[in-house]
This record gives sequence, structure tokens and C-alpha cells, in this order.
Amino acid sequence: GQIGQKKVVFGEPKAADEVESVLARYKAQIESESDPRGAILFCVVGGKMSEGINFSDRLGRCVVLAGLPYPNIYDQELNERLRYLNEVSAGRPGGAGRVLAGEHMENICMKAVNQTIGRAIRHRGDYACIVLADRRYCSERGGPFRKLPDWIKEADVEHCENFGALYRNLVGFFRRMGPASA
Repeated sequence: GQIGQKKVVFGEPKAADEVESVLARYKAQIESESDPRGAILFCVVGGKMSEGINFSDRLGRCVVLAGLPYPNIYDQELNERLRYLNEVSAGRPGGAGRVLAGEHMENICMKAVNQTIGRAIRHRGDYACIVLADRRYCSERGGPFRKLPDWIKEADVEHCENFGALYRNLVGFFRRMGPASA
């Protein structure tokens, strides 16, 4: 497709034993001097490439999170936890059980978001552009934004209403970071 004309595209493999091979090819493409296109790697939050792999420096200059990775509501263990929260808070006024259950779901979601961001920014001199592609992140008073780490909330945060604005911000970010930032 169109992305493949600009970047070499890699995806998270279905088989766990293919992860190292995909990572090696991705890294080789990023570091290639003969092919300046670079690469893009598509992964799933909580997938095979989400634990124990660092995408520091040039391996992870932009992270795009599409949507919010809420846990599977059909997971039996999760449902037991939610049932417990509802029981514990049943005597509290104002539907506190539903509030606790919703808060628990949001905490699980935001833990995954924060871990994903942390895969790309690994040390003090490292940087990455983080694109949180969901309107629910835009509410700075409530919702998921308030559960981002302070260092992210205090960074150069831009709310973009369309792709054109996002693209201009990305170009500006990488220009400010310098030519070696790609």
C-alpha cells in the first residue's frame, strides 16, 4: 500500500518463535545506510512484542496508539474481580461499585498505554513522538489523560482535530529534534 512506498513495513508475527527474526530485520532496516526509507513496525498492545523489548533511540521515534486498550470484558478472571468490587462496594451510596469497576477497567487500560509509551522512551536523552489517536484522551480534566505520567502531561501536548494538523505537528517535532532524529 501507500505506507509501503515510504517505509518498509513489519508486523507483529502470529508465532512467538518469529519475534526475534522480525525484530532483527526491523533493526537492520532502521540502521541501513543503503536504504534510507527506514521502517514501520505494527504491534498489538499486550501482544508478543509488548513485554521485555526496548525500542530505544532510532528503533522507536513515533508511537501511535489507536484507541484505548481496554481489557476483554469477557475474560473470566476480570469478571470475577469486577464482581468482587461490586460486592465490596454494594453498601456504599451512589453506585460506588460501578464506579470502582469502571475505575479498575480504566487503570488496566492506562497501565498498558503507559507501558507501551515506555517501550520507546528508555533514557533521559531518548525521545519519541507519541500519538494518542482517540478523542477520549483530549479531556484533560477527566478520562484517560489524567492517568498519563506527569512527564507526558507536561510535555509539548497538542490536540489535533484532523490528519493535516497532526502531520504538521509531527514534521515540526522532528525538525526541532534535528536531522539525525528520523
